[in-house]
Amino acid sequence: MMKLKNFDPENFLRNYWQKKPLVIRQAFESFEQLIDPDELAGISCEEGSFSKIILEKNKKLEVMEGPFDPETYESTPESNWTLMVMEVDHWSETVAKLRDPFTFIPEWRMDDVSVSYAADSGTVGAHFDFYDVFIIQGIGRRRWQLESRARTLEECGPDHLVDGSDLKLVNDFHSSEEWILEEGDLLYIPPQWGHYGVSLGESISYSVGFRAPSIKEMVLSYVKSKLDLMSEDIFLEDPHRSFQGNSSEISALDSNCLVNWPEWLEKPSSNELNWFAELVTEPKRIQDLDEDSSDEEFSKEEIAHSVFVRNLDHRLAYFEENGEIRAYVDGKELSFARDLGDLIKVLFSKRELQGAEISKFLENEKALDLLQNLLGRGIFYRDSAD
Repeated sequence: MMKLKNFDPENFLRNYWQKKPLVIRQAFESFEQLIDPDELAGISCEEGSFSKIILEKNKKLEVMEGPFDPETYESTPESNWTLMVMEVDHWSETVAKLRDPFTFIPEWRMDDVSVSYAADSGTVGAHFDFYDVFIIQGIGRRRWQLESRARTLEECGPDHLVDGSDLKLVNDFHSSEEWILEEGDLLYIPPQWGHYGVSLGESISYSVGFRAPSIKEMVLSYVKSKLDLMSEDIFLEDPHRSFQGNSSEISALDSNCLVNWPEWLEKPSSNELNWFAELVTEPKRIQDLDEDSSDEEFSKEEIAHSVFVRNLDHRLAYFEENGEIRAYVDGKELSFARDLGDLIKVLFSKRELQGAEISKFLENEKALDLLQNLLGRGIFYRDSAD
């Protein structure tokens, strides 16, 4: 069993875990090589394995997804490439030994032990992860540069990432500290902490990763567990509904109908109507909607002298928010110019529309585009008897 040497778990958890990086030289009582490059490459060729090859060309990183064919490695260059294989602890009992020194962290937090082989100057670029990771240096050496602090969520956002990469490569990396890891050394990196590793010659490193569920995942799981206990026979009730002029409007008063809302879940604000609009406009016959589309276009004159009928396979609704109209069609928000709110009210107000009712809006080209869009999608059609 592999053991950490001169390591105090309580001190680590108190002063370093999810707070700041830590380097431990010669971290293990007896460190042994757990896998060689050929064996790692073999795992990357197995069906069901998860692996990537990252090649640096012209200062840009190219990513190839595994599983690979053995012939792939016959054409790899002598430098500037890396093989990453995830979940190697599921394939190799010797690599799985690296789980043992970290049992002071709950098992449910453990993700996997990944292994990377890098040729000279191989790298996966400057990036960050959303999980805690212990990097253990195997054969060879790697230089690691780290930023001075963890990134904020905003700094982890798309404006700070290299376009077109799924590696979370950052475009604004600023090194603050640098270490060269040698065989048996350990580097702990907290979540969202930018880091950049480069192989100094041929090398292998092991990454023991600890993930946590996202808050979104936790909320979804909690809500699902509660929903599983709820009866499907409890419905919205609206015995005190008041008159409204446009039947397609969702009003803030509709939120008062949530009288049977479960006590364990916060009731939505009367200003939060988007989720409700998505729900009540969800179509019943999704499979037929594409058949309604049409390429036919109408001139302003044709529109003015036509009668248009709403296709009842499509469900429409709108509500007013901060003085603007938000419209929903078939469970999705409709995109339109904000100054067309009055036109939306007219279009959504009746099952049959006289062209004269909407022709006054068509001096605005954006209004004509909106109407052509709704006609083209088959949401409205011209009455053939007209």
